[in-house]
Amino acid sequence: MEMPIPHLALDEGPYDDLLSDSDSGEEDQVDETTEEAARWKFIKPPDVQLNVDNTDAFLLSKARLETARVMQRVLSRVFGAQGGHSSQVATVDVLKLWLDQNVLNIVQQHINANLDAKDFISVPELFGFIEVELWLSFCGISPTTFYSKDYRDLYPPAKQAMRSRRYRSILNALGTKSGQIATSEEFWNAPFEADRSLSHAMDALRRVCSEIGFVSEVSIASLDDDLLRLRSRSVEDIGLTRVRNPKKGFGPVHHGVVSLVTGLYLSGHIASRGETLGEVLKLMMRSLCGVSTDSQIDLSGVLFALDRGYQSKAVNQHIIECGGSVIGTHKRVQAFPFTYGKPAQKSQKLINEVGSMSTNWASYKCAGRAGSDTSSNHMHALAFRSGLGKIVLCSTSDKEAGPGKWSYVPRNRNDKANNDSDAFTAFETRVKLLTELQRTPDWFLMRQFRITGLVAIKLLRSIAQQPCQPRDEGDGQVDIYHVLAGMSTVQLVLQILDFPVAAEEEQRDNDGPVRRPLTSDDLLNKKGNELKQMCHDRGLPAYGTIAVLKERLMGQNTASSRAKTPEQPTSVAATLLQAWFLSPKSSTDMKIGTKNEDNISTHVAAFFAAHSALRVRQTKSYGLLAKSDQSYLAFSPDDVADVVDNTESFYAILEYKTRTKSSTAAAEKEISAKHGMFTSIRLDTGSNGKQFRRLVPDQAHRSQILHNIIIASLRNGFLVYASKTTILRVVHVIISEDVAEAYLLALSTIKDKCLSWIYSPDTPLPNFSAEELGHCVDTATLKQHLSLWRALTTKVETRGRPLPAAHQIVPTVIAKWNRVKGGIDVYSRYLKNVKARHAHLAPLAVIWLRILMTLAYNAYQTTQLLEKCRNSTLHSFCRNAAAALPEIYGTEINKATSSEEEDDKSSDGALRDALKVLSPSKRSFSYNKRKHFEVDPEWRRIRLSKRKEHSTVKHESGSY
Repeated sequence: MEMPIPHLALDEGPYDDLLSDSDSGEEDQVDETTEEAARWKFIKPPDVQLNVDNTDAFLLSKARLETARVMQRVLSRVFGAQGGHSSQVATVDVLKLWLDQNVLNIVQQHINANLDAKDFISVPELFGFIEVELWLSFCGISPTTFYSKDYRDLYPPAKQAMRSRRYRSILNALGTKSGQIATSEEFWNAPFEADRSLSHAMDALRRVCSEIGFVSEVSIASLDDDLLRLRSRSVEDIGLTRVRNPKKGFGPVHHGVVSLVTGLYLSGHIASRGETLGEVLKLMMRSLCGVSTDSQIDLSGVLFALDRGYQSKAVNQHIIECGGSVIGTHKRVQAFPFTYGKPAQKSQKLINEVGSMSTNWASYKCAGRAGSDTSSNHMHALAFRSGLGKIVLCSTSDKEAGPGKWSYVPRNRNDKANNDSDAFTAFETRVKLLTELQRTPDWFLMRQFRITGLVAIKLLRSIAQQPCQPRDEGDGQVDIYHVLAGMSTVQLVLQILDFPVAAEEEQRDNDGPVRRPLTSDDLLNKKGNELKQMCHDRGLPAYGTIAVLKERLMGQNTASSRAKTPEQPTSVAATLLQAWFLSPKSSTDMKIGTKNEDNISTHVAAFFAAHSALRVRQTKSYGLLAKSDQSYLAFSPDDVADVVDNTESFYAILEYKTRTKSSTAAAEKEISAKHGMFTSIRLDTGSNGKQFRRLVPDQAHRSQILHNIIIASLRNGFLVYASKTTILRVVHVIISEDVAEAYLLALSTIKDKCLSWIYSPDTPLPNFSAEELGHCVDTATLKQHLSLWRALTTKVETRGRPLPAAHQIVPTVIAKWNRVKGGIDVYSRYLKNVKARHAHLAPLAVIWLRILMTLAYNAYQTTQLLEKCRNSTLHSFCRNAAAALPEIYGTEINKATSSEEEDDKSSDGALRDALKVLSPSKRSFSYNKRKHFEVDPEWRRIRLSKRKEHSTVKHESGSY
């Protein structure tokens, strides 16, 4: 069963970039002119360089270096010069490391600036405040619920934590801008002035994070921006840029850099008013390198992963000038050399979304660091067509992921053949194993440019339907058909398979079978399925209404009335390319048939034992196999069986066919009732094909079992027909030696006359027309597939056994991007999922809490590197960290009195009392809100206690 090439999985992260405004990569406002696209030069990719699992090897080498250096820094800061082991590092040590004194001092100064002198907080109290935030994040609740007297049994830490009133005063101070009250009647603060304390805190955060987490020449930096959803206008009052993104919301933008390997937050900045993206980028790069001027930045060996919304000419240029490399996806803009799905602009190339997998490359040289390798100063653009109607636009300056570089990405799971016994060793000496599994990317690629069962049946159909004499003396393709049709071996194969040939006036050699023209009376009582099968047998399209099928059958017997259709190519090249480059096709019946193969395989031995004298001892699944001495002949059996009868044992091919519809299953039952549930047929030179046709009506099934048996160097095969739930019948096909020799000779002739441009390196590539190329689209795509096929074939032959089943065979730039994307998105998602449930919190307080939780996030990632808690989560780390913090600051600040609890209760008011009706185990009452507002008396009182009170309406049911 032929399946479409597996879809290239390029999943977007949980967030798109701020500048990205659609899932398709479309950008409404073009910020770069078409002259920028003119700088790109379309290039012809060099010869394919296929590397196996090179992306994982690249990441592993980075991980070994970066993790070792980061751990060395952590241990030196924890134990000093005396050193220590990672097993000696406790959670409290990690917290001391990341809760940097410089950052905490700035936070303390900001809080004290908004408190009276008698209420100033100390550093231990700040630790106590952080402890409460960690408990709230772990529980996922609000401070009101945490400190509630009614929920005291559910949240025991509240008894020992900081007092509620003190916690709220600190939280309110965090949300107040420092120095916002003017000290003179003549002067005031300028509107939208930046908050100095916040700027200093971000500087300190960048310093401590980069000093520990950034490793020069090694780190892979995931760079992106994250929108903080804060709709309040007070965002602008603290000097931050408030951006409105229709896809994401309203608020300031937090630019961040995260290490892909360690997951540590390395640097970041919340954009202020008037700052450009380039200025923000330079600020973060200076902090990464620990320098004060732009000229000192050196990012050699550092790879920056940018998604499609963050890439721009300015960003890429600055990274390359600093010695770094760029990799990432790109949006459809006029400045990019490729586009799809819309008209191309000047200097752009339009990529057709329909067609086989292909790559298109463009390049331009950009300014780089003086004295650096000039090859790394080239920016490459890629348009990759997956083969399933998807286009991916990428750009990179990484020379190891440039044009011509492909990656073979193996599957993570082990799906090798299900039987590793020695029973099939003798069979495997007769064939060459090309792939481990079927329907994988390597299987689809390796089956190209070989004569498989599908190729053979398409060629035989075309030969049978061609006239006996060339219609055009100058048509070389028709001459080839004429030569093949005149071969006795080909005629024998057509006779055995009972393929319909041309009409009587076009009969080859005047001795072939003659098929009487069909009339309306012949087709009068035929059903749709019968008409489709007749069309299949005659090489005609089997789609359309019953009336269309009848017209097609009645008009197909003469050359003048036989129309050219995509299923009946007129040249050998078109036939071959159509079989090698399959257009995507999938249906429910195909999926059921594929899924049902395992069920049939499990029950086939029992069926043989019940209905025949044969016994199936074992079966084994294979991928793509080729004849040992003729590798251009290939096949993919459903199973190979070790069969034994009363006198001998032999290997046999098993092909499973599932009838998914009631009508087709009924047809198989009819044949079974007439000929038996287990029948045998021997094919030799004296066979005329009639009996074979009666037992196996489907022309494709007859050709497939014949091809697979002969190419496997066997003489036995079984066609197993089943419904969705049970095996219906089995046909045992036995091939004689003379038939096998004739079949191999016919295919050898086809190879010599039609495939020399593939297997003879001196033979140039023929000129194919657009009609012949079909789904292959163009010659460039054909050359790419041929080059990639040769590279993979060479690796398999050199290795002597198949490569592990492939997950993807894609350009290296895509393979790398699929592994390096999402680092910054993981950080953002962690902080959004694990947080306290604050209601109506001031934007400035949200940002300050994000700074503190960023330090906690880095502490969590450090414990992961230390393997303190294997498979731990940030959620559970917040609990462990909150429990460990009292070891740092003590417990004298955590004594809460009952009178303070009563004050908290009275200050919370009626809304606090109303929370009693909610289940404390639930974090949100959104699903129960309407019920409580309508039924509960307290909620109804709150709803009606508004300034503009509505009149109460009582329904007949008694509810309000």
